[in-house]
Amino acid sequence: MKSSQPIRTTLGISVSLSSPRKGSSCSLIPAFLIAATVAMTSVNAQTPASAPTEPAKDEVVVLSPFEVTSGTEKTYTAATTLAGNRLNTDLRDVGSSVSVYTSQLLNDIGATNNTSLLQYTLGSEVGGIYGNFAGTGDAAALSEPDRPSQTTRIRGLAAADNTRDFFVSQIPWDSYNIDRIDLQRGPNAILFGEGSPAGIINAGTKQAQFKNKGEVELRVGSFGSTRESLDINQVIVPKQVAIRLDLLNDDEKYEQKPALSRDKRVSGAVRFEPEALNKNGFRFIVRAGFESGRIDSNNPRELPPQDQITPFFGTGATGTKQATYNGWQLWDNQTGRIGSGVARPTNYANAGSMPIPYSSPWIENSSFGNANANNPVAFFGNGGGAQTAYWVTSATQQYQGNNQIGYVTAPGSWASIAPTSIWAVNSGLPYSGAGIFKNNMITDPSAFSFYKKLIDGDTKHEAQQFRRATFNVAETALKDQVGVSFDYNKENYKYTHTALLGGNVALFIDPMAVYNNGTSDAGLTGVPYSNGAPNPNVGRPFVSTTGGSNNSNETRSEDKRVTAYVTRDLRKDLEGWLGRIVGKHTVTGLWSDSSQTTDTRGWDSYGYLDPNAYNLQDPHLDPTTVNFTTVEPAMVMYLGPSLLGKSATGANIPVISGTPAIGSGLVTYFNDTWNAPASVNPSAPWTNNAYTTDPSKLAPGYPVGNNPLPASFTQANNPANYVGWTTKQLNITQANSAANRDSLTTSAALNRADTISQALVWQGKMLDDSLIATFGWRKDTAKAYGISRNIGDTADSQQIDFGTYGVPSGPNGIISVNSRSESFVAHLMDMPGLKNLTKNLPFEVSLTYSQSTNFQPLAGRVDVYGAQIAPPSGKTIDRGIVLATRDGKYSLKIGHYVTSESNITSNAGSFANDFNWWMGGVVNFTNMFDPSIQGGPVWGPLKGGSNIEQYAFSDDVAVQSPALKAQQASAIAGVRAFENAVDPRFWKAWGFGSLSYIQSNQTGNPYVVANSIPNGFTITEDGVSKGTEIELNANPIPNWRLTFNASKENAVRSNIGGAALNGLMNQVSSMVNGNGGLMHFWWGTSDVPNDRLVFYTGVGAPGAVGADWANLKLVEGAAAPEIRAWHYNLVTNYDFTHEVLRGFNVGGGVRYQSAVTIGYPPLGDPANPASLAFNLANPYKGPSETNLDAWIGYHRKLFKNIDWNIQLNVTNLGKHDYLIPVTVQGPITGQTAGTPAGYRIGPTQTFALTSRFEF
Repeated sequence: MKSSQPIRTTLGISVSLSSPRKGSSCSLIPAFLIAATVAMTSVNAQTPASAPTEPAKDEVVVLSPFEVTSGTEKTYTAATTLAGNRLNTDLRDVGSSVSVYTSQLLNDIGATNNTSLLQYTLGSEVGGIYGNFAGTGDAAALSEPDRPSQTTRIRGLAAADNTRDFFVSQIPWDSYNIDRIDLQRGPNAILFGEGSPAGIINAGTKQAQFKNKGEVELRVGSFGSTRESLDINQVIVPKQVAIRLDLLNDDEKYEQKPALSRDKRVSGAVRFEPEALNKNGFRFIVRAGFESGRIDSNNPRELPPQDQITPFFGTGATGTKQATYNGWQLWDNQTGRIGSGVARPTNYANAGSMPIPYSSPWIENSSFGNANANNPVAFFGNGGGAQTAYWVTSATQQYQGNNQIGYVTAPGSWASIAPTSIWAVNSGLPYSGAGIFKNNMITDPSAFSFYKKLIDGDTKHEAQQFRRATFNVAETALKDQVGVSFDYNKENYKYTHTALLGGNVALFIDPMAVYNNGTSDAGLTGVPYSNGAPNPNVGRPFVSTTGGSNNSNETRSEDKRVTAYVTRDLRKDLEGWLGRIVGKHTVTGLWSDSSQTTDTRGWDSYGYLDPNAYNLQDPHLDPTTVNFTTVEPAMVMYLGPSLLGKSATGANIPVISGTPAIGSGLVTYFNDTWNAPASVNPSAPWTNNAYTTDPSKLAPGYPVGNNPLPASFTQANNPANYVGWTTKQLNITQANSAANRDSLTTSAALNRADTISQALVWQGKMLDDSLIATFGWRKDTAKAYGISRNIGDTADSQQIDFGTYGVPSGPNGIISVNSRSESFVAHLMDMPGLKNLTKNLPFEVSLTYSQSTNFQPLAGRVDVYGAQIAPPSGKTIDRGIVLATRDGKYSLKIGHYVTSESNITSNAGSFANDFNWWMGGVVNFTNMFDPSIQGGPVWGPLKGGSNIEQYAFSDDVAVQSPALKAQQASAIAGVRAFENAVDPRFWKAWGFGSLSYIQSNQTGNPYVVANSIPNGFTITEDGVSKGTEIELNANPIPNWRLTFNASKENAVRSNIGGAALNGLMNQVSSMVNGNGGLMHFWWGTSDVPNDRLVFYTGVGAPGAVGADWANLKLVEGAAAPEIRAWHYNLVTNYDFTHEVLRGFNVGGGVRYQSAVTIGYPPLGDPANPASLAFNLANPYKGPSETNLDAWIGYHRKLFKNIDWNIQLNVTNLGKHDYLIPVTVQGPITGQTAGTPAGYRIGPTQTFALTSRFEF
């Protein structure tokens, strides 16, 4: 083994420098790299013994006070940190909650990134397929994050900031160029006045050293994973110039095929200490570094697909008995025919209060996959490749009318199985109106093997590209008693996510027997319109998308920082007891200038820029008033054969194959052009055989003659008098180039934050270094500049104009905040008077106290009225006791903390999107039904048609009943009263323009919701986490190391939404629960959802804003989602040094998490959503989790200058394919209370075989 070299700093810190430890990871490195390594080793071996390429055995290497050691400690935690006063400080003298994890720990457990390390560390959680929490919230539809490994949570409250060398960084760290990880729990103004109140995760990068050495790591792992890395440090000029180069090639595979992650990076560092400037008590050090890399991935899914397939096979209330339909059967509530009205939620239109016996809660209020009604659908029959059909599946004339001629009787839009939350509403289950039901997920891997298959196939990609450059000049004088350091950091990072399927993936089944191009005459002998073209895909599973799921985030940051200090040991000036009392004092000052620019965009994968597409939905639309999101084609990708007559169990549904893409071509649609002979009068009689007076064809008990008679229709209603079903060429644009992507961009936000910071820190070591006090003050002034553009905005009505897209010249907001920090550490055994009395005791006792605040300079955040929100801030108080043996073998720290956060950004899920959509619907549909402005450009022409259901509350196409007329007037009055009462700033902030504009005749088009989420809109909350943390580090003997940590946390949320949003939502609630809640959405018939139902349940909408809000507010005072009270982690390793086992090492780890809170029992009136409450005292719990890890290794010297280490790590020992509950289902008869609805896929057993060569 190589000998250790003592390192001493003039600040009194002594550490050890030795050869790099064994245990990281790689796999098959290229032959040329091995050759280079051997050559390098050979050169080193030929270096004369007298060549001063590295310090002599007893030579002292002096570190700069601005540096910490390079992470070569043999233990699991480091001895020094910069977190105390931004200078190299003993960790035992720091009162705040800082843990420093060395490369030795990373090597032993095989950790290489956030996911593989943070599940072991104290008070931390991390997402990802191998993480220990999902971080998906608790909405009805769970959606996993794009970058799960960057999803972290500290002390159960919020995500920590990721930093590199204490600069905020977006680059995910990897151990190939990292020496140590500093985890600061809670705010620390000394490190960052600005930053996450949860703390920071700092990665300390490898620096060049005056020691020739190198390391090659090769790793092979589960599922064909391979990893190679190279680390070479070379002295160019002894004691003056050294360089370091690190290379990484990591190709990780997963159990879910074809998921992967390919990580390629290069990193370098240089160190320059000119001999001429390093003498007479002066030290001059120049350091520089860079990193460049790219990560291409198709990450595995953390969540199983949403289950919208197994109810197809259920019977009774549990399913549809494999029933199939045509478009007429789904929506017909007029004829009273047997089997009709499947998708209708209420009674027959013409039979009084008689309910429709064929109505299915699994079909009501559902769509066909993700397809929008009346929009084209591209079908892919083999799961990928070329599309096999291209249809607008419903005849739009049934809804829109034709140039005031009349409406066509034709089948309606297709449907499929509804999600569980909508089924609960349709079924009228208790509390369903409050939106507490969740969407069930597929839990049967024989139906779809979500453990082993990535449902996206190869259609999802994530790309991360980054570059980072750093430069540091440090000068110290008077033997390090004064010093100044200049730091410069520049980083460019871009993340791009492209996918056909979004974060929430549902697996559907096709129940449609025929296309909608049949005829009513089929009703003479059977079911009307059942003679349409047979659907070749009936009974087949499928996935669906509209527009895809695409976003990018590009961040450019630049930091300039100056740190200066002066230190003086007054014991040299004051002899005797006075000097011992006063001790040593250090004052550190800091100034920094940071700028970060972020460009965030979202776009559709494809879209129609061809204006001819718009009249497929509505022939009256003016193409200049709409955009490509008005008519969005859906993609339906069928997976596997038909399951008709079979079962979901054992279906083994495949994934998407190939890379399906909609192409330009002929779309089949219903052409509403009048095409009858001149002799046909539109008002002449026509017999509509979809209707019947034959009792044998009517539902039992249906009164004969109550439906319209077949002969009561006119030729205007006859589809045969129109061009009818035909084809039309549509040209589609794919987002396959930068120009096309810009054309299909739906949202873009450009923000810049400039922050000037000043800080002053005093640290005193008094009473023979037994009392260490630290006080810090910091002032941060942040300026935020931002612009947000959304398709449909006034300035971007058809496409986003990037010609005017730029950072504003003036700031949107300016924030200036002072923060402070103070800590005390008392080493009781070192205090005068106690030192001699306790000198024979084998242990030492220290008491710690720390109080600190900080804030995030998020000056661009705005509330619901567009007003600036105060920045997030945090405060933490830590108290602790440390017991350590004098021989340094054992150290135990027990701490209690209270961490509070104010105005932090809430994980509000889809609330903003759902609220924006719903509010736009309320405004537009109210205008649509308001007679006083129906003369507008959209709906005015329709009043001449014969179907008044389009613009009036009516269950009859021609006559409005007095009761529904009164209800319509009441609903309009309720909405108008709400609109008039709302703070006028709201209408401007959300893109409506003004109150007078939204109540004018310029709106009224339900297909263009022109409002948009304000740039920077943020939902805030406060939180408090209280708990206990325990850390034990031990080296009982030199070859046995052990670390144990435990944390008990109780994280509670409060003040969710803040004052402004709570005030507005109170107004919304009053309107919704009053007459305004009766406003119809979409249509005038009584069976369509009103805004109250859409608000609470999300029927027909992207989500349920009322349920979103209720679930946010009702957990105030409750534990945060997925909270676990206790976490225990144990890691240990033993190196054999004697007898036949010399060179072997064995180790293991245990990770335990107590039962997880997944929900609460509902309280209140089950039929009144406004009365909903939760029983917070009796939460529903998921199971506890225990994960075991083990490893065995062997090391030996191969040659004089080459050491070899090989280690096999097995993580999650014995864990195979299991689910962990995340959310709880609402109360369902026959189902145990607290039954889970949502799950995440549990981390399973994997192995990694790592071979390392050190030279």
